[in-house]
Amino acid sequence: MNNVFKILLLIPVPFLFIPAFAFLFQPLNSVYLFFFLFLYLAIGLSVVFSPNKNIANFIKMCKATPLKYYMLILLLMSVNALFLSVAGSAKIGQSIRSIIMQIFLFVMPIIFYFTSVINQRIGFSNFIKIFTILFWINLLIGFVAYIGQLLDISAINNFFDMVANLRFINTENAGIGTLDEKSNYTAFGMPRLDNFFEEPGHYAQFLFLFLPFVYSVGGSKIKLLKNYIANSIVLKTIVPFTWISIILTLSPMFLVFSILISLIYYKDIMIKAFIKYNVYIIAVTTISIIVFFLLLYIGDVDISQTYISRIFNIFTDVKSVEDLIYVDGSLASRIVCYINSFCIFLKHPFLGVGMGNLGYVMYEQYLNSPVPLTPELIVTTPILMITKGTPLILRGFIYSFLAENGIFIFALLVYFFYEVSQELKKIINSLFISKKTILKTTAKGLYFSIFAMLINSFYNLNFMLIYFQIIVAMMILTIYEYSTKRLHLNGIFQNINGESHDSKDRKNN
Repeated sequence: MNNVFKILLLIPVPFLFIPAFAFLFQPLNSVYLFFFLFLYLAIGLSVVFSPNKNIANFIKMCKATPLKYYMLILLLMSVNALFLSVAGSAKIGQSIRSIIMQIFLFVMPIIFYFTSVINQRIGFSNFIKIFTILFWINLLIGFVAYIGQLLDISAINNFFDMVANLRFINTENAGIGTLDEKSNYTAFGMPRLDNFFEEPGHYAQFLFLFLPFVYSVGGSKIKLLKNYIANSIVLKTIVPFTWISIILTLSPMFLVFSILISLIYYKDIMIKAFIKYNVYIIAVTTISIIVFFLLLYIGDVDISQTYISRIFNIFTDVKSVEDLIYVDGSLASRIVCYINSFCIFLKHPFLGVGMGNLGYVMYEQYLNSPVPLTPELIVTTPILMITKGTPLILRGFIYSFLAENGIFIFALLVYFFYEVSQELKKIINSLFISKKTILKTTAKGLYFSIFAMLINSFYNLNFMLIYFQIIVAMMILTIYEYSTKRLHLNGIFQNINGESHDSKDRKNN
């Protein structure tokens, strides 16, 4: 019965590897409906069996970790939105809806599930093992999806399309048309890997955010599986499988981001290697670049049909935002979003416009945009009045969070991540925790995931992205696991010291 109970509590975990997209009040046929139904079921079962224990554990975790600052941020976001509504600066209905949907039905259940259910019933080490194995299996499933697209296997394509399209917003009745109707994307005549995700860019973002965790696990000697051969296969293949997947998404920005976070993660090794072998590294890099362009020339590859052309065109042809619209419309759309979000922040620097109200304000802002709108934004701006803000409109975590909540709450969020980073560094540098442990391996991966989130926050990260919240929860769980182990070790040392004093006293007597 105990094993059955644990399986029921673990049901939400596999859903973490199905579409990674912002929670934007999607219809009830969303995959998220199933995720949260099972999440609430797991929390309900756990609370029924030990209500006081779960709540007490949550309170302990708040005291022992930076979770208290995160709870304060969520509280201030809610109070700020209600205050602006009462003051007439925000829509009261939208503010209340956002507080209920985002804070109480989205963020808090995820946090409580990790801090109480996972911590109390599953255990930190067991969860990390399960999460890593599911991550590896998810990579293999992605390759199946890619083969289906490459060989045009209808059964495989239809299955993945069905899952990816479960959350699409149907705006057909409003006369605008659906946002998308497929998940099989291509570029330069090649399929783009999207796995269960609604589009390749989202899958690339998911892989990028967890790439430091993958590096840490892949470079460790932790025991995920009892079978030695199976365990070795997972540990040795998880890094190359992740990189193959990132490349096959054909998402240039996340490919660049992945290279950047890799340099940050391996900076010490890179610096030492460069000092020792700088002549060889420069020579190999130079030769590689020459060979690359030589192969392009010999192969008669049309550079205008590659991502390289986007970089060249931006540097050579763009003199203004208007030029950028015609040279690279996708990048221009993002920049226009960032500019207008920042304009809203400058108009409301202290309190922002209130959580959940940016969609309404952005609609008015776009009508008075200081820079020209791209054709993409012109077409999709009317959707703002239906969806209250689509990912296309509200891009960029830094800008949208500032615009909605103001500088003070944003500063508190920055302080929260600073505290988290310091706690994770303590674990990484702890002499009492072995490098081979799951605790230190996880701490190192999550520590560098902070840098990944920072990089991504200027591009396309969203506070309501499920993986933003999952990473935060995993960080808190890791820090709390260390705090309990540290207390346990301190107790052991105190007992040892106490015993030694007792023995000395007996000898003296």
